[in-house]
Amino acid sequence: MFLVSVSIIFGVLMKFLKERKFFMLLLFLTISINAYILSFSPAVWWDEAVYIGMGKYIYSFGANGFFEAFRPPIMPLILGAIWKIGLNPIVFGRILSVLFFTGVLILTYELGKKFENKFVGFYAALLFAITPFIYTYSKLILSGIPSTFFVLTAYYLYISKKITHKTFILAGTLLGIAFLTRFPQGIAFAVLLCMIFLDNIKNGIKTIATKLSSLTLGFFLVVGPYLIHNYYRYNGEIFYPFFAGAKIITQKLWFHQTGVLFYITDLFAANLFFVLSILGVLFVFSKSSQITTKKSLILISLLVYYTYFSIFLEAKELRFSLVFLPYISIFAAYGATKLMTKISEIVNKNNYIKTMKSSNMKNIFTLFFIILSITTVIIGSSQIYNPQISWISPINSSEPREIFLNFVSDSNLNGTILTTNVIVSAYANNKIIKLEDWDVSEKRYDKYKNISKIVMIDTCSIPCAPNDALCIPLRDAFIERMKNENTELLETETKNVNKNCKYYIYNIN
Repeated sequence: MFLVSVSIIFGVLMKFLKERKFFMLLLFLTISINAYILSFSPAVWWDEAVYIGMGKYIYSFGANGFFEAFRPPIMPLILGAIWKIGLNPIVFGRILSVLFFTGVLILTYELGKKFENKFVGFYAALLFAITPFIYTYSKLILSGIPSTFFVLTAYYLYISKKITHKTFILAGTLLGIAFLTRFPQGIAFAVLLCMIFLDNIKNGIKTIATKLSSLTLGFFLVVGPYLIHNYYRYNGEIFYPFFAGAKIITQKLWFHQTGVLFYITDLFAANLFFVLSILGVLFVFSKSSQITTKKSLILISLLVYYTYFSIFLEAKELRFSLVFLPYISIFAAYGATKLMTKISEIVNKNNYIKTMKSSNMKNIFTLFFIILSITTVIIGSSQIYNPQISWISPINSSEPREIFLNFVSDSNLNGTILTTNVIVSAYANNKIIKLEDWDVSEKRYDKYKNISKIVMIDTCSIPCAPNDALCIPLRDAFIERMKNENTELLETETKNVNKNCKYYIYNIN
């Protein structure tokens, strides 16, 4: 019986690999690239450290780390659990991020396959995988890729052939998790509610109500406890984190890209093939195309996500596009395959190549597509790649910044830390209090100095706005006060072409 079971599993696996041989090769290459990048232990980013610090705060009941109310709770809960069981949250958090990225790639392939056929699935996955900036973020502990994984999984369940009451609840639960991983992913919940209504108009109000209630039940099984938590933590303001997040994202716009056309210009510059997504959308509405549930779901998602991030969200970053990049990739792949079909029809109609089979045309097109993809990587990298922010920016323990960040843990210093740079929370298990901006740093220092032991200052962690004439004098005055009132433990600096960063650590007297 055991041998029969093994034989069946092996047969299914071989069939899967045979049907998806090109995709499996692509999957292997992307995993290899991410593993290679991870081997260099890239430097910790701000948001990564925030999630780790929040995780430590949650699982230590406030004794370690710090908390930011406007951040969704899922990433901190995952990273805090990793820390709590004694594992390194940086290392294992990044491994988990790569696994989520791999899951998104697989789901992009599967959704593309259901959207049209296996060629659309493969091309969509390929376009997603060859986009250069993907590998800047795929190995980082950020919320974009994990939240997209949960959304795509819910979408995949919805467009499956057999979807039951339990499946709707599961899809709603996944969307709830996505929402609590990255708040804008609530868009997907709204999209799926809309799809249920549109797909079941002919089936009557009872069917619609049943399916909507099942999806909503699953969603609030996850989101409900979070809202109840907010009610008690924020004195009845259950939506406080959402309003706080909306306020934060509008601050320091000078530090971000802006403009309605940002994602069109920068995404097309990153991957030339994304231009074909426009063609893909047009083909959906052509007479020869049938608008199915699968196509409607991906189309509505693309349009709503793109509208939100381009028009309603003023701050723009390429990493924000990760949540709708799979949909662009699917439509670009659909546009490419439809274009190939049109070319094949012209060739056959005019008898240019009488003996060429359709399958041969597809193989030639696939090879041509891969060659162009390599070209896209080279061109895209040269256009958007910033040499100062390397994909592979390894941690050098002898650099002043790393000495600064590791000083507390290396010196076994205890006590609460007042700091301008919260990245230290990824390295130290101390309680952290943020000094915020330079105009309020002295007030926060006076408020918390009696319960704190250490002050850590990184002059580059709180940038000054170009038109703020008071920012630098306030910063320098605060540093001078720290020098006069406290005992200096460390003073060092980093000098490069773009900026000089100074690092100070003081023991509070």
